[in-house]
Amino acid sequence: MFYLFFSTFLYLPHGIPSHNTINRIFERICPFQFSKCLHNHSHHILEFVAKKQINIIDGKVLRGTCTSESKNSGLCIVSAWASEYHLTLGQVVVDKKSNEKMATHQNTADLITVAAGDYILALKKNQKILLEEVESEFYDKKKD
Repeated sequence: MFYLFFSTFLYLPHGIPSHNTINRIFERICPFQFSKCLHNHSHHILEFVAKKQINIIDGKVLRGTCTSESKNSGLCIVSAWASEYHLTLGQVVVDKKSNEKMATHQNTADLITVAAGDYILALKKNQKILLEEVESEFYDKKKD
């Protein structure tokens, strides 16, 4: 089964490469260049998906990625997700907690609005002033 799949794009005179051989190939691939090639190859698919359905942008700190020097740090990534297709459109590593700043940044909302999109911005209790402003706005609307 795997041989038939791989043989559609690889010449396999000695059968399917071993796990170790495949690992050595991926170890030598430059992640940035691979990402660039993948993006160029799938650009038309990404454009279609972006126009046709709900896309989600979310930031996470990956568990178990903190270094021994700092127990509070971890790998922070921001992902773009196409929910209908269960497809990650892209991920980037960001500075610690900059994903939270991006999520509630005015420019983010402006870009979505200009593209005629709808959005929901996350708001956490650790953003005290912004939280108070939003709660006040909703309270004022409720009284009207």
